[in-house]
Amino acid sequence: MSSSTSSSGLFNTILGWLPRWLGFVLILLAGAACVVSGLLLSPSAGVVAFGVAFIVVATLSWVSGGGATPSIRPGDRSFGASLDHLPMWVWVVNVGLIVVAIAVRLLVS
Repeated sequence: MSSSTSSSGLFNTILGWLPRWLGFVLILLAGAACVVSGLLLSPSAGVVAFGVAFIVVATLSWVSGGGATPSIRPGDRSFGASLDHLPMWVWVVNVGLIVVAIAVRLLVS
């Protein structure tokens, strides 16, 4: 077992007591950061498209009754959330939004 795997498990165990809605908040914050960055810091329609997609994915997943688990991987220097217990149609819409964001990014670069 690598140190990043063991430390990742440790952090996720420690964070296991956090409410599941915090995962949605992390996704919303990532989306907001993308929108702000894409509009103000380095103008990019592709980054804004990803930000909007993240915000819509988080909102749609929350409203549909899904869950989100906060996740931290210090070895990879990353944090975020994983979505679960979503109806199939929500997964399809979420994947479609990400595909559209990728297409916007590729078309405007």
